[in-house]
Amino acid sequence: MVVSILIQGALLIIFLAILSFSSDLTVRNAEKIARITRLGEMMFGFLLLAVATSLPEAVVTFSAVSEDAIGISIGNLLGSNIVNLSLILGLIALFKPVVIVKKSLKNISTILFLTSAIPVLLLNVSFPSRLVGFFLIITFFYFSYYLTKRRVSFLKKEFIWKASFTRFLLLFCFGLGLVIISSRIVVVLASNLATQLEIPESFIGATLIALGTSLPELSLSFSALRRKKISLLVGNLIGSNFANLSLLLGLLLLLTGFSITSFGVFSTLVINLLILNIVLWIFFGREKLERFEGLALILLYVFFLASMLGIGITI
Repeated sequence: MVVSILIQGALLIIFLAILSFSSDLTVRNAEKIARITRLGEMMFGFLLLAVATSLPEAVVTFSAVSEDAIGISIGNLLGSNIVNLSLILGLIALFKPVVIVKKSLKNISTILFLTSAIPVLLLNVSFPSRLVGFFLIITFFYFSYYLTKRRVSFLKKEFIWKASFTRFLLLFCFGLGLVIISSRIVVVLASNLATQLEIPESFIGATLIALGTSLPELSLSFSALRRKKISLLVGNLIGSNFANLSLLLGLLLLLTGFSITSFGVFSTLVINLLILNIVLWIFFGREKLERFEGLALILLYVFFLASMLGIGITI
């Protein structure tokens, strides 16, 4: 058993190194693509990087649906959003202030409002859940179109295809693929280690599933922070949350007709809504996140974990 733990520990370190390398590769090429296309780092992070880093959530969500474990899907989507806007954003703010450009505030505040309002729809039993799902999918595509319509018009006139663009795009896709694969392997190895070390299953479930599917966002966020690409970082986190609670949740509701009745889910929704509203207030009031706000967000995540472990949520 000791040998097995040592081997898995060594593999965990190796794949964490691969995750770090692939994250840097992805961010470097995302920056170059944003510069060539003039799409802007915030917009690129929101539209492309965020949707791509939501792939782990998508895989877990629809795998759980195929196993008739829809509650896990809902919990994973909400849990990942809590991780993104409390733990990840909080850790980033501890290392470096996250300053929001004024011209981006309107779009960010709109996205945060939508991702705060969406869970409320799920609590209103008078709406058929499939209708809510259809509305969420339409919301995702409409808002994506709204954000890009001016930029797309500009690109049609000004963008010139360059050989370097193809190389950057291929390297971006390769790096992102490595991020997703290595993240998955890291989660499996960490889960196996936790089991062998007899760490309680409830704790593993409350942390590793949601945190594991958010590992690409976490890794890419720190890579963007090291390269001082704050707009890319914020666009990735906010966009990933929006994709989770509009596109993925919409598809889930449309396909399954699932309705929420459990108090456990209700409390998760309330906590998620609280965190989103706090972040919204911070963005509006100060236009940046500093160490104090970062610490407050991390404490909210700790509170979330404590409530999960204390209540023993079942969905």
